[in-house]
Amino acid sequence: MSTSTPPGRRRLPAITLFFLAVTGLFGWSALTLSGTSGLIPQLVLAFTSIMLAFQATREWLQYPDTRRNTQGAAFVFAVMWLSLLPLACWLLGIAAGSAVFTLCWLRWHARENWWFSCFAALLLGLVVHLLFGFLPGVAQYTGVFFQPFS
Repeated sequence: MSTSTPPGRRRLPAITLFFLAVTGLFGWSALTLSGTSGLIPQLVLAFTSIMLAFQATREWLQYPDTRRNTQGAAFVFAVMWLSLLPLACWLLGIAAGSAVFTLCWLRWHARENWWFSCFAALLLGLVVHLLFGFLPGVAQYTGVFFQPFS
């Protein structure tokens, strides 16, 4: 059985490791927030860090020949992926933006199937919406697109 990366399914663990490092920086920054305003980012970043660590480990073990391919385009794609999350959250709000980002990440970076990608994105969007909806004193940002409707 070959451990080489199948065509069309190239893995760049550097992208996931880059996201893990950026998530760690955001997590460290979120520790300075107090009360409920710090709880949400800490929970989201903890969940994101766990998922990224799982993804990085999976890529590293499943596709060992990609360990050499960690420069150049990987950094450009990492920056592009990283800028999609705040852009989606700004345009669509926290819950919808995180769901859209999760769908895009799972489908086109992690190459998961549509069913799993949609299910995970909807579940994350629902959890984020419920967290913001039930925590007292936390207003949910609705995004630029939905502000005229709220």
